[in-house]
Amino acid sequence: MQISIITTTLNSRAFIGDLAKDVLSQSDPNFTWIIIDGGSTDGTLEFLSGVIRPNDIIVSEKDFGIYDAINKGINLTSSTYYMIAGADDRIYTDTLKTFNNYAKKQSSDVIAASINYGTHTLYPNEGSIALKGQNALIANHSVSTIFKKELHRKHGLYTNKLPICADQFFLRKIYESGATFYFLPNYIAGFFSDKGVTHTDYFGTLTEFTRVQLYYENNKFFQILLFSMRCLKNLKKIINQKRK
Repeated sequence: MQISIITTTLNSRAFIGDLAKDVLSQSDPNFTWIIIDGGSTDGTLEFLSGVIRPNDIIVSEKDFGIYDAINKGINLTSSTYYMIAGADDRIYTDTLKTFNNYAKKQSSDVIAASINYGTHTLYPNEGSIALKGQNALIANHSVSTIFKKELHRKHGLYTNKLPICADQFFLRKIYESGATFYFLPNYIAGFFSDKGVTHTDYFGTLTEFTRVQLYYENNKFFQILLFSMRCLKNLKKIINQKRK
């Protein structure tokens, strides 16, 4: 089996039904859906237990955040590649088929497509890494990108030290280590939700993003300057989020 889909959930019943419909209506059914639940009490588990296929996996137990849950899912995969799909994201019907076809043709460590986000489309392989970090390599960590599980044997799992941007750190680590990327800018894999912590804790995201950039970029002053400019540009948003 080429690909597993990993989804983390916690009281996601209000929107998990849409993702489940997308997953179960994929035109290529040759995948396993692995769901790592953090202890939902809102009917999420009961719903998922009633719709998943026999080869899919559900685990429900306390975790230390989204990346701890993702790591559990990675350890359960038996496929060559995995995809992350947030509980409130959407996957288009031919996405697994498209990724499977390209995964069979070549052996890149990362295969990255495009993704819809709000009224925009985000594309892979665009812009400067010094400015955009992982977003210059992939359109998004969720739905639009598949990763070889083998990468984690070489480079470790997602760190729990960065609860928001562990994906950024991992992408930079594998990129700097020579991982191979294959880009599909003309294929849109799905829709990325803007309801997650990346958007609800903007200052936290910006801070962790800058920490990763400072770790990998040589021009530290430039990264501090960018951080200051982004804080000033989004000051109102940051202040409003602190009040919530």
